[in-house]
Amino acid sequence: MNILVVVAILVAALIGTGLLARSQSRPVGLALLAICVLAVGYFWRQADQYREAFSSIAVGASQQAVMTKMGPPSRVTDGGVSVYGGSKSADELTPECTRELWYESALTPEQWAVCLNDSSIVVDKFHYASY
Repeated sequence: MNILVVVAILVAALIGTGLLARSQSRPVGLALLAICVLAVGYFWRQADQYREAFSSIAVGASQQAVMTKMGPPSRVTDGGVSVYGGSKSADELTPECTRELWYESALTPEQWAVCLNDSSIVVDKFHYASY
C-alpha cells in the first residue's frame, strides 16, 4: 500500500468537502471530489487486474507472458529483497530466482512478486497481503 497516495486522496477529499460549504467554491470542491473518486476507482481496478492476472500466471511462463498480463512492474529486484525492502533471510530465498518483478497496490496492503530465473522463466510467485 502506498501511504502517500492514500493520504493525498484523503486530504484532497477533505479539502473538496470543505470547499462545498461555500457557494462560490462549490464547483472546485465538486471537481476535487470527482478526482478523488476517479483515483480510488482507478487504483482499485488496478489491484483487481493484478489479482486476476497473477492467478493466471503459472510456473514455467515467460517474463514476456507475465508482463503482457500484468503490465510493467512497480519495481524489479535481484530476488534477494524482501517485501519490507531489506534483504531476505536464507529461508525466504527462492532457488534459481535471479530477478523478481514486484507489483504493488496503491490502496490495499498487497504486493505480488514473480520470481524469474536466468532464462526469464517464472520459477515461483508470491502474493503478500497485510504485510
